Amino acid sequence: METNANNAVNQLGNPTENIKQQEKDATVLIKEGIHRAYPQLDNNQVSAAAEQMMHSGNSKVKVGDTEVNVGDFSFIVARSIQTINSETTPLEEFYRWIDDAKDVIAEMTDNEITESDLKHREQFLGDMNQREIEIKTCIALYQNAATFGSEKVREQAQRQLDFLRIKWAKLLELRSSVQNSTKDRLQASLEPNVSEDEHDRGKLYIMALYYMRKGMEIPMRMKIKLGLVSGVYFGHSLSDEFVKHINKEPETKEQVIERINILRGRQDPSYRPKSIPERQNFNPEYFRYLESRVRA
Repeated sequence: METNANNAVNQLGNPTENIKQQEKDATVLIKEGIHRAYPQLDNNQVSAAAEQMMHSGNSKVKVGDTEVNVGDFSFIVARSIQTINSETTPLEEFYRWIDDAKDVIAEMTDNEITESDLKHREQFLGDMNQREIEIKTCIALYQNAATFGSEKVREQAQRQLDFLRIKWAKLLELRSSVQNSTKDRLQASLEPNVSEDEHDRGKLYIMALYYMRKGMEIPMRMKIKLGLVSGVYFGHSLSDEFVKHINKEPETKEQVIERINILRGRQDPSYRPKSIPERQNFNPEYFRYLESRVRA
């Protein structure tokens, strides 16, 4: 078991390299958005336009033979990126996130943790991480548009920001629900059995997701106890958004054991929010209203 634990630690990867990969993913996403919006541009022109947009500040971006206001260009690229994943409505996608999270928690907190359970968990978290990169990239672009765009674009960009900020906050809560209520591969290798405390804790998270699915307010005491409270803050620098990642070192074996004890109810997680959290009440009707506004 010690060998397996050490192997799992080694597989966690270099946090700095992970951050660089996320930045690379965001840049690739922007180039894809530019290509979809301006299919007549070749690869070199796309790369040049992306570079100018990310570093030009309040100026122009050369798009082929035309110069475009950097804010207006950012808005066009953000809308283009959003069409890449437009197979379902935002509300349908959000409900799918909740249902998937509930399934992962139920599978990971029943009688045993199987390889299939671990793969489902890892796939869900991987999808959430990728969607967060996409949402944060669009938020950064819309912030650029709201700051430097023309009057009409600034107004439209602000509506998009209002919508995406709610979606991002909900994504963070869903990802935290799965991370906080289930063991990762390393933790499962150290403690493969599911205790009664872990099973009961999983039920609490599923109950919280039930509230979310119904558009009901999750009681604040429950959110704090389960670690679902997080303040979401937004800067106005496009480049800052791409590099604003938390650089966490891999957990030591002692930290992993401590985390397992928290999961099993043996240790109080003593959660303390770093700042006063915003009240995040997900209302499906309001979400639909925001969705209709961003499509206007």
